[in-house]
Amino acid sequence: MKKIFWIVLLFGISCNLMALQIVSRQDLGLAPFKIEKVQNKQSTYYIVLLKGDSELLVLDSTFKPLRFLEGSENEGINDFVLKNEKLYCFGFFSGRVVVYDISGDPSRWKLEKKISTGERLITGAFLKNTLGILGMDKNFLLLNIENFEITKKIELPVEALSVIADSKFFYISLFYNYNLLNNDFDTSYGLFVIDPAGKIHKKIALGKRPSYMLQDSDNLYVVNYLDGTLDVISKENFQKKREYKLGKLPNFPIMNDREIWVACIGSNAVYQIELDTDVVHQFKTQGSGPLKVLIAGKHRYVMSVTSGTIETLDSPESKALKLYGYPIDAVANNDKIAVLLQEDWLSGSVLGSLVILQQ
Repeated sequence: MKKIFWIVLLFGISCNLMALQIVSRQDLGLAPFKIEKVQNKQSTYYIVLLKGDSELLVLDSTFKPLRFLEGSENEGINDFVLKNEKLYCFGFFSGRVVVYDISGDPSRWKLEKKISTGERLITGAFLKNTLGILGMDKNFLLLNIENFEITKKIELPVEALSVIADSKFFYISLFYNYNLLNNDFDTSYGLFVIDPAGKIHKKIALGKRPSYMLQDSDNLYVVNYLDGTLDVISKENFQKKREYKLGKLPNFPIMNDREIWVACIGSNAVYQIELDTDVVHQFKTQGSGPLKVLIAGKHRYVMSVTSGTIETLDSPESKALKLYGYPIDAVANNDKIAVLLQEDWLSGSVLGSLVILQQ
């Protein structure tokens, strides 16, 4: 899908200071999944992952499309991470790590290397010069990015969902620890702590289906999807310090200074946790199926996939804006918001679009 169409839409949105306005809509390929900010020594750009097409689209700082990166089409790219002006992509179908040099002007960005792993790759995280990679088949790989050799393969008890790292350890959430068919745990652990050599440093018991994680210098913050909780784990002794009760089916957490925001798709609510006071605030959403919160300057927005809307959490009288698609991911830049939409958020084989909103 190499053609890009840009359509300027003149929608009149009833006005208040918090109202959003759709200013443009760009048709994309199959199943857009992720948009992420990229900075190199030259400027700021954005990369869009089209999962269904296994393509990477580069946008400039104003969200204008520039080019597709060649060489990813048959890889089944599932996710990517960034380090030192290089883009590391995880091939689900090919089992390869696809590396791009993204230094300088995007016209010169190029494919640098493909490393075969023999695994169906999901995602990864960096600990210094080691790339930790989650595989679909319950394996965790350590890849040395200086010589591109796999130094260790660790077998996990169940499939994992996410991995983050700091300067000492990798942290892996064991999402499939709870079996819905048997209504019982397949493993009593929810989080593995792994050192750079591949040794399991700690196994931590958590709730049902630990999913996405955040961290600061002192703690790990882990969402338990089926329990509707967020656990705080000390990095000093890896003991659980605190549990916050959220709504049903919490999704992607984000951290903004000393606050954590979590959208709960099953409760039609967003929860704000003030870490310094332990106060939890609930915001009921107008839209249904809230998936992600976006912090854009002084404003907080939430995207809801079931209703296909975006709304502000700062002004209750503001109406949810219909996006005519299902929002999956978004970024903010100055006074603009770029939102990735799918035509059907339950399928990976549908077209999508990129909508630009004016704050």
